[in-house]
Amino acid sequence: MAIVSDGFYISWTVADNNANVTTRTFKMQGATQEDAETDAPGVITALMATTDAVLVSWHFYEEHINDALTYPAAGVENQNQALMSFLLTGGVKKATLTIPAPKITLFAAATGPDAQRIDPADAAVIAYVGLFEADGQLYLSDGETAASFLKGKRRHIKAGNG
Repeated sequence: MAIVSDGFYISWTVADNNANVTTRTFKMQGATQEDAETDAPGVITALMATTDAVLVSWHFYEEHINDALTYPAAGVENQNQALMSFLLTGGVKKATLTIPAPKITLFAAATGPDAQRIDPADAAVIAYVGLFEADGQLYLSDGETAASFLKGKRRHIKAGNG
């Protein structure tokens, strides 16, 4: 597996008078982050000159792809999920995240009743939860952070492509 750059993209979201939002994404021609960063404001100005909608947001980013993709073994399915609940900072609201095709090691046991429960002592679970805490690197929902991990369980959702 080799993760390589697929270039830079710009994404813009606009809203109409009915509060309907539309997002469009385009691959940029700039070869470096500096090129993309220099080009982005002018691109947005040109795009906005073509619409009566109002600009909600825009961003540019570098996308990385796996240029040697091989699929996982049989039984690894995204509709099998780990459902994880967090108490948000402030102690009132909760948030839920899902992990597609979770590793069996995230669960308290490989079989039996505990195979349905996320193990809060698992190192990968601890690291994942840490991403969303106040001193982590990611936000939950509306820029909020996790005060604590409440619980987690296994769930299976219906596949939409079969």
